[in-house]
Amino acid sequence: MMMADLKTKHEMKRLIPVFFTIVLVLQATNVCGQTVANMQKLDGVVHVKHASGAIEMGHDGFEVVVGDIITTENESSVMLFFTDNSQLALRSGSIFQVKAFHYDEAKPAEDNLAISLIKGGLRTLTGFIGKRGNRDAYRLESATATMGIRGTDYTVRLCEADCQTDQEKNYLIAPLPSEVIGRIAELQGELSSVRTKGKTGAFEQFQAFFVNDELHVGSNSHALLIMTDGTRILLLADSVLKINQYFYEQAAPQSGHLVLELIQGGARIVSGQINDSAPENFQVLTKLATLVSNDRENLAIDIKCGQTGKAGCDGEQSVKVRHGKVLVNSANLSLPAAQDASVLLAGSNSAPVLAEKVTVSDNDDELVPENVPVDMKVLFGMDNRSVPTGLYAAVNDGRIVLLQSGNVMEINKGESGFAPEESAIPLKLSITPAFLDYDPQLSYVNFVRGLCE
Repeated sequence: MMMADLKTKHEMKRLIPVFFTIVLVLQATNVCGQTVANMQKLDGVVHVKHASGAIEMGHDGFEVVVGDIITTENESSVMLFFTDNSQLALRSGSIFQVKAFHYDEAKPAEDNLAISLIKGGLRTLTGFIGKRGNRDAYRLESATATMGIRGTDYTVRLCEADCQTDQEKNYLIAPLPSEVIGRIAELQGELSSVRTKGKTGAFEQFQAFFVNDELHVGSNSHALLIMTDGTRILLLADSVLKINQYFYEQAAPQSGHLVLELIQGGARIVSGQINDSAPENFQVLTKLATLVSNDRENLAIDIKCGQTGKAGCDGEQSVKVRHGKVLVNSANLSLPAAQDASVLLAGSNSAPVLAEKVTVSDNDDELVPENVPVDMKVLFGMDNRSVPTGLYAAVNDGRIVLLQSGNVMEINKGESGFAPEESAIPLKLSITPAFLDYDPQLSYVNFVRGLCE
């Protein structure tokens, strides 16, 4: 379950913020009684214990001050809106404390926000603290590990036996909070990504990808991509594919849509649930043509650009239908093609014509995407895997730095990490577990977006 590639303290030394090496001290500007946040969207029973020892019942509009310890009872939840526009949602059965807070719009270098998760789980969207001035100003503490946060949306859970119970529940595949739309199920050789937002670089097996990712496969390489609706894309050597559009929710597959753009090389594509429910919303683009599914029947197509399958997709290209039906639209003409048909486009402004059988690679019989065994529940964190106790963190956007006993690990969008209860080494997880991705109280929190832009 746990990912390799743990970076040692020496390797990550440049990432260790100053605040990791000092004892947290409440700043003098944290005046006793100063309101730092207020409660909203309270559901159920929430208690607040003040530094004086007094206990009050929380309610919408309740003013939270530094030192307050907030407890959400079973089947209860609450959101906190901080004065720097940070937003934080607490799930049921949680205990949380605001340990330090300082925000002055005119003095970003003095920003300070320290919070502590004592039990349970939370999800937060950072405000101005953590997005400006002092990069080390925002941190989360627990008994297991410490996290440094910079401009992010993240989920944290302190797991006891409750996480194992949640992991074993039957979750639906729904849009994930991190906007993950698929994962690399198999990788031979090199795969990299160019993104409009977020991390750009080399991929590993099981790594997540997102809408607008442009995926580049190296020479003598291939990669099998699995989307959350079950669509499979086998990218061949020297190929480039962009994910232009994607949306899928298992509870409403008819509202799903998928638009892929093959820019270079070749691909073997097998449709999933989107095609089964709304075939007109399943499309593959190249510079010359638009391929649209023409039936709810499972679609399997091969596309090759150029004679070798390594050329750009603005010249000659061929399409082979291995199963199902597709419309090949080019030069204002539409050509239907069914199982075992092959279509040729000679170049720019050329009409699609039926052709003799084509191949996309020298080992067509070996690289068949539908023949690769894939367990969707394992790939998307939904299996009944064992859940060790400790701190789990998943990044929905931005990045966090996880510290445990001097060992540091960076976690980026779509990734998750784990700080074991009885270990000094944080670990990166290959798959974000279901109890984080599909938490019914935290995955679909209605944050107010854009407050800090």
